[in-house]
Amino acid sequence: MASTAARTRVFLRDDDVGAWTPALAQFIACFRDHGLPVSYQVIPALLTDEAASHLRAIHRDQPNLFEFGQHGLAHEMTVAGKRLTWEFGRERDLATQQQVIAAGKAIMQAKLGPAFCRAVFTPPRHRFDGNTVRALQAEGFTVLSAAAYTDPLRRLVYRLGRTAGLGTLGNRGIAYHPGLRPEAPLRELSIAVAVDDGAPVERRVEDVLAEIAQARSHSDIVGLMFHHQAWDGEAGARFLCDLAKALQALPDCEFTLLSRLAQPPA
Repeated sequence: MASTAARTRVFLRDDDVGAWTPALAQFIACFRDHGLPVSYQVIPALLTDEAASHLRAIHRDQPNLFEFGQHGLAHEMTVAGKRLTWEFGRERDLATQQQVIAAGKAIMQAKLGPAFCRAVFTPPRHRFDGNTVRALQAEGFTVLSAAAYTDPLRRLVYRLGRTAGLGTLGNRGIAYHPGLRPEAPLRELSIAVAVDDGAPVERRVEDVLAEIAQARSHSDIVGLMFHHQAWDGEAGARFLCDLAKALQALPDCEFTLLSRLAQPPA
């Protein structure tokens, strides 16, 4: 159990990268200008050539501040005629899930080359099952990033699930952050603080800081999730930059990339 006085390693994760938009450019500029590293999670089927060109360039110039992991393939699937906004879980068998992961990986490798972080995978909507984890291992991924929230109810569910040896309940993960998953030896490094849920929202910096403090009381590795499209426009830019300044001022915190958290100590 970590205390808020202990040194905390923090990662920032921005999901749903696809097209090069003003919101994405603004988000990148804000955290880059404040020297804060961000792990961007890319939807391969939506990654445009223009965006890929920008991502390769910024990674080449400042690799310590940027990494680009894989966020599914298309962030949707159709099951029994119904469109779902996730891609992994009990609706698909192991072979199908591995095919989807491999197809996304091929796009990432072709469009991003060395800028593609081949270690990190984030399942859309944090939905997955044991077959997802096994398929990821087969495709060479070493880090699963989903959600490990720290409110009392979910901590209780996680504890009971781990005691029972479960990896998931339905398509919802039992969090093993920051340890190894039970289905296959992937490191789970999941977010505890959702700064947004993908849609535009008004937030107060002090409320986000309070959530970080709560998460730090349970783990010495804390992740924040963003969706850049939620912070488009002047008000969003102000909030992001105010938050970035506040993050820089947090005591006893080290900001790092997801893939580096999974590396053994030197």
